[in-house]
Amino acid sequence: MDGERHIGMKVWSTNDHNAPSHTKKLIFSNDSKADMVFNLNTTGPFEIVGSKSNTGAKHPLAGQSTPTKVINKKKAETMFCLQPLKIVEVSVKFKTPKPSNTEEWPMIIN
Repeated sequence: MDGERHIGMKVWSTNDHNAPSHTKKLIFSNDSKADMVFNLNTTGPFEIVGSKSNTGAKHPLAGQSTPTKVINKKKAETMFCLQPLKIVEVSVKFKTPKPSNTEEWPMIIN
């Protein structure tokens, strides 16, 4: 109704095999006739945990950071040059608060 695009996520505060996943995959496609160069980022309690693309082009600034000696988990790629008719799949995770935090989980059964 506000003209914007929204993504809905359902998250439970408990770990249950019926609980929905805390990670959602979003797919962005380039339906134009020109390359699209862009960065993706998140705010609030969300984190980009993975990304993959079928494009062959690289973002002009991607991969120019200096390597560190500490071996860390590889960060998800967030800079893309998306060619026409190609896609980017991004995995976004909801960073859950502690289950006991009733202010962050207001809908609780008493």
